[in-house]
Amino acid sequence: MIEKQFGVSVRIVNKDGEAVFNNKEWVKFVAEKGIVRQVSAPEQNGKSEAAGKWIVVISRALILSSGLPNTPFSEALKCGTYIYNRLPRKFLNDFIEEMMELDNESNIDVYLNDADNQQSLKNSLDK
Repeated sequence: MIEKQFGVSVRIVNKDGEAVFNNKEWVKFVAEKGIVRQVSAPEQNGKSEAAGKWIVVISRALILSSGLPNTPFSEALKCGTYIYNRLPRKFLNDFIEEMMELDNESNIDVYLNDADNQQSLKNSLDK
C-alpha cells in the first residue's frame, strides 16, 4: 500500500516488542521483501502513546458533552483526532500541526451541540 500510494519502498520497520509483529508469518514476510526489522523498547513510544491517550480523552469528552450513546465511538475518535491535530504544539513554538486531514463530511457538528458556539468553535479549529 505504501509503495502504491507514495511510490517508495519500505526498507526498515521500527516497532516496539508487541507480540502482534513477532509471529512467523510477519518474520517470513519481511525476510522475503528484504525489510530490516528494528525493535525498540515500549518506553520509547511516549509521544505516540500520549497522543493516543489524549485523542481518546477528547473523544470521550465529546460523547459525554453531546449526550449521545457510545455507539458512534469511531466517529467520535475521528472528531477527536480532528481537534487534537489542530491544538498548538509546544515543541513547535505553539504552531498548529495538521498531521491528518479529515474529509469534508466529518460529523463534528453532532458533537458540538451548543448551537451558539458551533460556528465560532469550528472557525477556531480551522485556523
